Amino acid sequence: MIIKKNIRRKNEGNNKHGNTKRISLAVDAKVLDALDTLVAEKGRNKSEIIRSAILTYYFHHNFLSGGEYIIADIDLWSVMLDELNEKGSPSFWESVRNMGFRYGLKCKTKGFANMQDVLEYMESWNWFKVKAEENGATLVHHIRKERRILKEFLGSLFKAMEIPVEIIEGLNKIIVVEKYVEK
Repeated sequence: MIIKKNIRRKNEGNNKHGNTKRISLAVDAKVLDALDTLVAEKGRNKSEIIRSAILTYYFHHNFLSGGEYIIADIDLWSVMLDELNEKGSPSFWESVRNMGFRYGLKCKTKGFANMQDVLEYMESWNWFKVKAEENGATLVHHIRKERRILKEFLGSLFKAMEIPVEIIEGLNKIIVVEKYVEK
């Protein structure tokens, strides 16, 4: 998804994840049962589930182990957002926008070039689920209270990346549409 190699090697296929390489994997019965359950529940094949698991592990290893990010209980997150949405000062919301802008610059340096890749990457943060559409995406979030913080953060993130977007709020979703700009 993020890193795409342009060289095709023997025994490599091509799918939506770019060039792929076959590997062998040995698992015990417990892991195989878990994999089979995920295949049945998600309607995805084993390779897709394993790729997703590796990327999720990669995310957790690289981000959570560095102490820069945390995982919060949804109830705690909801209570914090209640307070922030009601009493958040203008300087708080400016800080959220600044963080979004800085993260957008970070995404550019990591090689993200489009809105869809950024949103799919951020999906692993568990703020929202991405439903890709032709010129945008619908972000389904867990609680309504996340709308404002997501809108402020993402608006600045895409501004830093120089990707013009329109962000439309729904009840439990946000629609992000990439604007067409003539060059």
